Amino acid sequence: MNILKQSNNLKDYLPNFALLFILLLSLTLETYSQNKVALALEECIKIGLENNKAIKISKSKVESASAKSKETDASLLPSLKFNGGYTRLSEVDPFEVNTPYGKMSISTQVFDVFTLRLSASQPIFTGYRLQNSSDMMELQKAASENDYMADLGNLTFDIKNAYWNLYKALEYYKSIKSNKEMMQAHLDDIQNFYDAGMALFNDVLKVKVQLANTDLMLLDAENAINLSMISLNTIIGLPIDTKIEILTMMDTNIVNIPDVNLLLDTALVNRPELKGMELRVKAIENSVNIAKSGWYPQIFASANYYFNKPNSRIMPTRNEFIGTWDIGITISYDVFNWLTVPHQVEQAQASLNQTILGLQQLKDVISLEVSQNYLSLKKAIDKIRVARVADEQAKENVRITKEKFLAGLATNTDLLDAENASLVADINLINSYIDYEINYSKLLKSLGK
Repeated sequence: MNILKQSNNLKDYLPNFALLFILLLSLTLETYSQNKVALALEECIKIGLENNKAIKISKSKVESASAKSKETDASLLPSLKFNGGYTRLSEVDPFEVNTPYGKMSISTQVFDVFTLRLSASQPIFTGYRLQNSSDMMELQKAASENDYMADLGNLTFDIKNAYWNLYKALEYYKSIKSNKEMMQAHLDDIQNFYDAGMALFNDVLKVKVQLANTDLMLLDAENAINLSMISLNTIIGLPIDTKIEILTMMDTNIVNIPDVNLLLDTALVNRPELKGMELRVKAIENSVNIAKSGWYPQIFASANYYFNKPNSRIMPTRNEFIGTWDIGITISYDVFNWLTVPHQVEQAQASLNQTILGLQQLKDVISLEVSQNYLSLKKAIDKIRVARVADEQAKENVRITKEKFLAGLATNTDLLDAENASLVADINLINSYIDYEINYSKLLKSLGK
């Protein structure tokens, strides 16, 4: 009876266990699907530009420079200020004068003093300092925008580089796995030969050793995939455990490369870093003019409206709010300040010279970068042509050698050598195509595209 009762209880719990199992399985599958995403190269670039923290920092620098420019522009406009105050004075004996008619108070005693003032000021002439400051900040803002564009270009290249390295790791794995399948077939053949007394056990061991080496290569390839996946996820701002499925395939069509002189001209026109440096040269030219403004007088206009109780301008004193105003012009000029202004001009001019030299140095660096990337791309194209031929020949060599091996006209070692050569040729072909993609992207970056 107890056994039957336990059996019935088990039947009651089975649906609950099944429901729980299905729920856990669905959650596991959902979590797995959330961490797996198929992305084309352009989608990776878009995600990276939206998520990358360095780009967000660069963009905030542009916003800061824009706000600084607006702040400087505001100094050209009139300013309006309001001041107010209250003062309680201690009580004192009134000031009285004795007259034939008795004592007479000279003024009304006021112990509660209220002061309200509205002030306006406007710079009229500052030796062109304010206008040059405004122009300088506008140029600095434009320079920061070009820095932002340069950061976008650098990140775009980094994403392409990581994407194609992941693609290369995946292709490595496929190539090695294919080679392992070919090696397994070879092992089956040599094992059959050995069983038939047509091969030595040493021949079987050679193939097994080679097969074990292929397994080690597969482990390395899997590790390379994981590392490349983590690198790409980090750059584009995805969780590092995200499994990315590659959608963009490498293009086997080779582009025609323009003349290197045309590429150099394009880079010197398009590179945002160069544009930013040219703008900074102009900005520092304005800083020289700002330093020279100390040689000129400074002229300001001001106006004030007072609404005080009592108003000190009203005599005799009256304990009531009364409004008065004034307007004026202020001129200041440094007659002698121990050559402070010439020294300031000298500092600004030295900074300008440094920036001009930095601009020339940047042009040299860009020219060198374009030339190197041009030669690297040409080399990658040449390697593709050679690797294509070598891969075709290696595959044909495997086919012929295997036929001879099965016919007893080639040794086991000959077939192993042919299979290894085929793997090397296949990997070299993959390398050449990926090197081409990366070097082409690098050349585009150096051209400012």
